[in-house]
Amino acid sequence: MTCTARGRVRAHELSNALAECAPVIGVDVLAPDVGPRAGWTLEATLRGACAPPAVLRTLERYRASIVDASPRGEPSRLIITVQLR
Repeated sequence: MTCTARGRVRAHELSNALAECAPVIGVDVLAPDVGPRAGWTLEATLRGACAPPAVLRTLERYRASIVDASPRGEPSRLIITVQLR
């Protein structure tokens, strides 16, 4: 996905939807020219050690996929890197 207005809108819509999921602490949206990946990327910080069903359903609804999930620190936090398809 290139840096289009449509892609930007989808990324921000997904960011807003993820922010409403209970375990999500924060979400960053990275444009294609900012991160290491070619498309729009989101990095979300979650409480806990795994992505719960509500987060996974939200990703499915926006046709996004997790490309990395890394546990970080104490108390338990999970950083997920998501890319739009």
